[in-house]
Amino acid sequence: MLCKSQAGYSHAHARLLSGTFMFLSVLALSFVPIHNPAPLVFTEFHCNEGSGTTLTDASGNAHNGTLTNGPTWVAGREGQAVNLDGTNDYINIPDHADYTLTPTVSYTWSAWVKNNNFNQWSTVWSQTLNTSNFFYFYAHTSTDGEAGPVTNGISVYWYSGSSNLVLHSNNNVLTAGTWSYVTVTYDAGKTQASRFTIYVNGVDVTNRSDVVSTGTIAAIDPTNIRVGSNQPYGEYLNGAVDEIRYYRRLLSLSEIQADMNVANSPLPDVTAPAVNITAPAAGNVSGTINVTANATDDVGVTGVQFLLDGNNLSAEDATAPYSISWNTTTIANGNHTLTAKARDAAGNTTTSTAVIVNVNNTDATPPVVTLTAPAAGNVSGTINVTASATDNVGVSGVQFLLDGNNLGVEDVSSPYSVSWNTTTIANGNHALTARARDAAGNITTSTAIDVTINNDLTPPTVNITAPVAGNVSGTINVTANATDNIAVVGVQFLLDGNNLGTEDVSSPYSVSWNTVNTTNGTHNIIARARDAAGNITVSSIVTVNVNNDVVAPAVAVNSPLASPVSGTINVGAIASDNVGVVGVQFLLDGANLGTEDVSSPYSVSWNTITATNGNHNITARARDAAGNTTTSVVVVFNVFNNGLVAAYGFNENSGTVVNDNSGNGNNGSLTNGPTWSASGKYGAAINFDGINDYINVADANSLDLTNQMTVEAWVYASDLTGYKTAVCKENGTTTLAYALSPNNNNVNGSSSQRPNARIRIGSTTTNVTGSTKLSVNTWAHIASTYDGSVLRLYINGTLTSSTSITGNITATSNPLCIGGSTALAQYFAGMIDEVRIYSRALSQSEIQTDMNTPVAPDVTNPTVSIIAPPPGDVSGTISVVASASDNIAVVGVQFLVDGI
Repeated sequence: MLCKSQAGYSHAHARLLSGTFMFLSVLALSFVPIHNPAPLVFTEFHCNEGSGTTLTDASGNAHNGTLTNGPTWVAGREGQAVNLDGTNDYINIPDHADYTLTPTVSYTWSAWVKNNNFNQWSTVWSQTLNTSNFFYFYAHTSTDGEAGPVTNGISVYWYSGSSNLVLHSNNNVLTAGTWSYVTVTYDAGKTQASRFTIYVNGVDVTNRSDVVSTGTIAAIDPTNIRVGSNQPYGEYLNGAVDEIRYYRRLLSLSEIQADMNVANSPLPDVTAPAVNITAPAAGNVSGTINVTANATDDVGVTGVQFLLDGNNLSAEDATAPYSISWNTTTIANGNHTLTAKARDAAGNTTTSTAVIVNVNNTDATPPVVTLTAPAAGNVSGTINVTASATDNVGVSGVQFLLDGNNLGVEDVSSPYSVSWNTTTIANGNHALTARARDAAGNITTSTAIDVTINNDLTPPTVNITAPVAGNVSGTINVTANATDNIAVVGVQFLLDGNNLGTEDVSSPYSVSWNTVNTTNGTHNIIARARDAAGNITVSSIVTVNVNNDVVAPAVAVNSPLASPVSGTINVGAIASDNVGVVGVQFLLDGANLGTEDVSSPYSVSWNTITATNGNHNITARARDAAGNTTTSVVVVFNVFNNGLVAAYGFNENSGTVVNDNSGNGNNGSLTNGPTWSASGKYGAAINFDGINDYINVADANSLDLTNQMTVEAWVYASDLTGYKTAVCKENGTTTLAYALSPNNNNVNGSSSQRPNARIRIGSTTTNVTGSTKLSVNTWAHIASTYDGSVLRLYINGTLTSSTSITGNITATSNPLCIGGSTALAQYFAGMIDEVRIYSRALSQSEIQTDMNTPVAPDVTNPTVSIIAPPPGDVSGTISVVASASDNIAVVGVQFLVDGI
């Protein structure tokens, strides 16, 4: 049985009584004798093959089954049947669209089944996609608590995810060791709980009180179809199956009874014949003799096959008296085994007791031998010499001869051949023969074949054409010219006697040589040419002097000059080389920082916000054209970025722009007429009318918070009815990515009018709401944090509520709004001051510090210095490089020439 749990489904199986054979019909799967199938029968196995591992589908749909892990053939209910051992035997049916189960289509499954025993789970038929989507029916005794236990009965399961339909039969409808015709039907026209009906021997045995119907069952597209087992649980049937059918329609009771009663013939003959050899007796035999046997059967002997050493000795004798004539001279002398195998019309066979005879013939017949290759004429290179040899008893071996002398060793097994390298013999005429012998010592030598050896003895010519003797460096091509009287097969270049690359088999002959991989100094190059005959010529030596640059560059990081660092800074380095620096790659903690800078002065821009706060190692790696590299001494910089992405003190007190004091440039625009007020919590504030005015801050990557967040504001509400949004990042036209509100009129279905914070992760918005309302015309500090696992709300520095949630906050291209949500038309009425947004979750003490500290305007100027070029003359196009830092962040550096 399958029991549902939080993790899915697990087995708590119960099975039917042992030894029952039943016919189940749920998707028109039937085990029935041969007859013309009703329309829409998609699988039909008569199980009458009697041998082999294939069940032929009689429906015409070619859904043939395969006997897997050794099922055996036994007498069936109608003819033959397949017996399953209950351990690992089953019948496998290849996947096909015909086996897709759709709840709106009716089905019938049926079979003759004979259980040897009733295991807790004994599968008759299964269609499986996975452990949550399957159709199984069992013949078993089950303690399954789902729908109800059953004893010696049938259970049917249709599972599709969390929806299922389970049904049991009445108890004791099956008997161990007895054939039962079991049918299961599925009627798509009925209500779900009433769709399955179970029949045994044409009688409805359904227990309608043992049914479970959960949810709405869905279609199953199985990938595994079996008889006698299911996947992955196994649940093997111990018993036999016969006449299996699967219909994609609903069979009526009369059709089921007709299937059950068609060709209800007597049980087949299962008694094997008796057979014994009557002649010859054990002992010596020679010449031509008669081998005879006596065979009997309870019905009739169909034929007797005589066997010699396990192989057929002539054709089967189909009439008594059973005998065959055997010419013993066709077999090697020695001991041999005679047996006789008798069979009857039912396919039952018996092999007699063996009779051991000693063949003792005097062999005077020599073998026959003929050379088959080569033909007379020219030969060259290495060839196969082959011969055909036969003997009345057997050929013991064939020895090939060249000019009367042994060529190789004797070949003692057919086909007879020897490999001959003709280049080991002088050119000219030669004679080939083959000498065959048998075990009696009879010898025959074949007719000679005259061949003319014509091998190429002229070696190629070869000379190196490049490089010439002298200095070489870097990667060069080594080339050669080679010719031959017939053809050059390949040229192998060698450096100091060792292969340089692989052999070049096509002209022009060359190889690429990276001299950097060779030590500086004198080296010898040669080229070795060969032809198809194996002739080889080595060229004259070309001596070269490898002279590569092996001096690595010098490099040092020279900016920035101070630590800690924050925001975006330039990292610079100076590098030199005896030949020339090709490029400098900066590294942050061992990983590339930007791309390699290929021109001096060498620098890279580093946004320190992308690194964690703390110490980091900066190095520079310089390389020259020869591939020499040097990595500079490590320079340690302390990164300190507090995660503040926007901060507004609203102390401008005039105009339509509010400045972002975080240094990230997220300045805002007063929209639809909010006004300045000198009565802020700290200095000035912005007053909002609650109708349509707000502050618009353009979208920026720094405002797309992920799994860390803090949003804070001082609010002075003049009206706390309806929805009031103080700070939000909008997400389209209907939702907010994150928001902070002094009140939210309808949270979780209640009219709370209490402070609220929310974030949106994926398609879900999560809220936290304060425990009490704020007071109108009173300053209150509200803040929310999200640390990747918990969303929290603080009122005046005190944690008031929290909820667990995981995931990244939705990133949007919409603006940040202060004083209202334009998308949801939720506008704040009153004053807002001291808004801060962080890309990390602040602690409660940090929130309390912010609450009691005004947003300070940035009054500290950046520091900047030019680090390249140095003072002196310049010409052409050069790079001007500066180092700049700021207590918050450097927004940009403008270079000037003569003050312009």
